[in-house]
Amino acid sequence: MLTTLTMTQQLLCASITICCIELYFFVWIKKQIKQLPNQDPIIDQLQQFFDQLTPAQVTLYIGCYAGLLIGAKYFNPLFFIIFFIQGLSLLCDIMLMIKIKKGS
Repeated sequence: MLTTLTMTQQLLCASITICCIELYFFVWIKKQIKQLPNQDPIIDQLQQFFDQLTPAQVTLYIGCYAGLLIGAKYFNPLFFIIFFIQGLSLLCDIMLMIKIKKGS
């Protein structure tokens, strides 16, 4: 089936898959961060971030991501920007997950 998809469609599928992984990490970190003592400055900053994060801000982030995907459908080089941002996000999420697991 993947052989019948165009390159743009394959890149869209890859980006959406990475987005789903990021969403899982976001929810996992949000749940875990509430249970930790805030002795670490990074944990303290994350707790403050999640306390002040509003649904409107999350919606805006997802809207910007969707807008980039729509733009990338017509201008493929935007995928470089999308994958760079997603790569940084995944690296940060993984580092935070390691820090949380060590702290708990």
